[in-house]
Amino acid sequence: MRPRFNIFAALLDLISPPRCAVCKEPSKELICASCREEIPFIQGATCRYCGKPTLRIVARCRDCRGKHLYFNWAVSVWRYSGVGKDIIHALKYENERRLAPLLAREAIKKLPPTEIFDYITWVPLHRVKKSNRGYDQSEIIAQEIAAVGGMAAKKIVLRNRKTLEQNKLALSQRRTNVNGAFKINGSADINGKNILIIDDVYTTGATINECCRAIRAGGALRVGVLTLARALRE
Repeated sequence: MRPRFNIFAALLDLISPPRCAVCKEPSKELICASCREEIPFIQGATCRYCGKPTLRIVARCRDCRGKHLYFNWAVSVWRYSGVGKDIIHALKYENERRLAPLLAREAIKKLPPTEIFDYITWVPLHRVKKSNRGYDQSEIIAQEIAAVGGMAAKKIVLRNRKTLEQNKLALSQRRTNVNGAFKINGSADINGKNILIIDDVYTTGATINECCRAIRAGGALRVGVLTLARALRE
C-alpha cells in the first residue's frame, strides 16, 4: 500500500520549513549533519574523578586534586565550545526543548556500565528562574535519561535561596556564592542509595559539588555526576 500524502504537513513545511535546532538552517534532522560533525565530543583520556580531558588517564587532575569533592565520579559528553556551546544555548535560552530526547540518548552512553542507580536527579533552578524560563533544562534532560535508561527520576535537591549567576563571577567567588544554597527534599528517602545527578555544564564544579554535599548529607551511599558539557580553562 502506498503511503498517504499528508497535505497539511506539506503545507506546514512550505510555510515554516523544518530547521536545525542549533544553527536554524533548513534541515529535516533535529541537528543538521553540519552541526553534528562539529560537536566536540569528549574522547580519549580523562581524569577518572572529575572527567576533565587530560593527556593521559589520571586518578585526579590538577582541577580536582586537593579539593573536597562530594561526588564519586563525573563524566561529560562534550566540550563547552563551538557547536557544543551552541547546543546548550539553544536548550536553555531558545526554548529548544525538543533537543532533550536526542541529548539524553547521547548522554546515557557516557555512564559507567558497572553503576546501578537507585534514583536520577538534577541540579535545580531557583523557582523564580524556572518560572521566568518556563522550564528547567536539567530536569528535562534527567527525565529523558531516566526514560531511556529505565531509571527512576526523583526531585531530591531543592534550592534554599536564589544565588548570583555563576558565569558572571570570578572563579574564587563561585564556591562562596553557592555555599549552603541547596537542601534535600524532605520526602526523598535516599539513605544508602546510589544517586546520579544531572546538570547542563560543569565549569568549576562548585554548583554540582554543593548539590552533592547536600545529597551525601542526606545519607546517599554514592553520587555520580553526568553533565552535557564541560567548560575547560585554557
